[in-house]
Order: sequence, then C-alpha cells, then structure tokens
Amino acid sequence: MPDPNEKPSQPVADGGLGEEFEQCATCGATLPNDEWCPIVTETDAEGDLVIRSFCDEACKNAWTKQSGDP
Repeated sequence: MPDPNEKPSQPVADGGLGEEFEQCATCGATLPNDEWCPIVTETDAEGDLVIRSFCDEACKNAWTKQSGDP
C-alpha cells in the first residue's frame, strides 16, 4: 500500500494536464485546467457517472434551468 505522506515523483501539473481541455457544458468556452470550475454530476441511462463542467456559476445555473433540475 502506498504511503499517503509520500509526495509524488513529479508535480501534479506535469501529469498530463493541458493535453486536452474541457469545454463548458453551456457555452462551449474552453475551461482553464489550473483553476476550480463549477460542476454538476448526474447518472446517465446506463448508470455511469457524468460530470459536467462550467466556466462560471452563471453557466452552471443556466444549464440547470435548461435541464429541468431543481
């Protein structure tokens, strides 16, 4: 079992970030890969977890209204 106090051998920022950029689920804007972005989680028809990311709270709220979620 890995030691939880052991630091990784490479910084997290070098672990493949920036290779693919997510897009806002509402407006399609490219999301920064080095900042926190609001998300919504749901389960699709097959029971798989779906994570939707947004560029800001306004886009998250707009998507929530469109999807009919409370």
